[in-house]
Amino acid sequence: TFLLNWRVIVTGLEESVAGRNSAVLEVRRLRGAPDQGALDWYRAWIDPETGLVMRADEFDATNQLVSHTEFLTFTLAPDLSGVALHGDRNPGTPFDPTSDTTRSLGFHVLVPTILPEGYRLERAESLSVGDAGGGTSTWARLAFGDGVEQLFFLQTVAASGQSALAGSNEVDAGPKSVRIFQVGPWTVVQGQFNGVRAIVVGKAELASLLRMLKSAIH
Repeated sequence: TFLLNWRVIVTGLEESVAGRNSAVLEVRRLRGAPDQGALDWYRAWIDPETGLVMRADEFDATNQLVSHTEFLTFTLAPDLSGVALHGDRNPGTPFDPTSDTTRSLGFHVLVPTILPEGYRLERAESLSVGDAGGGTSTWARLAFGDGVEQLFFLQTVAASGQSALAGSNEVDAGPKSVRIFQVGPWTVVQGQFNGVRAIVVGKAELASLLRMLKSAIH
């Protein structure tokens, strides 16, 4: 998937990051249109010995820095005694999205059929999330990737008697309505339709995420 959607540019530069001499590479999209968020790109500092990304900068379409991750210290033989290692905060249980999920999850999982160009389904999993009332809700989480970026589709059943979303920032999505907001470079599309709560999250243009959501709830 990465090779289909992205290209690596070797700049020929080498810089030190956390004491490691690192090769500077750029990762840019091979194709795509601006309406799919296709103009963002990355610069990465790679340690040739380990293959680790020692530093990564993400840029938007205007070449403005939107995220920065960097090793400050590094050792190949760390002392991990007394260090608590943590996994995924919300580990999921894999399931087959083409199967009948009503019995295992309690609802039929809606699978988007229209995705931004280059993306494909990478994994499907269910997870239990605590709610404000002290109980838990079961969610389906579908992850779609293009080799670098990911989009997420999440779905659960709305609580009984819960009203549909409403607000001044709603936008028309055909016969349904959704609420949208930004979290850094991520766009979140959140809706409630006929007892179903659905969320689409990704670094893609809003129109692409709306099409993705509508293709699932159609």
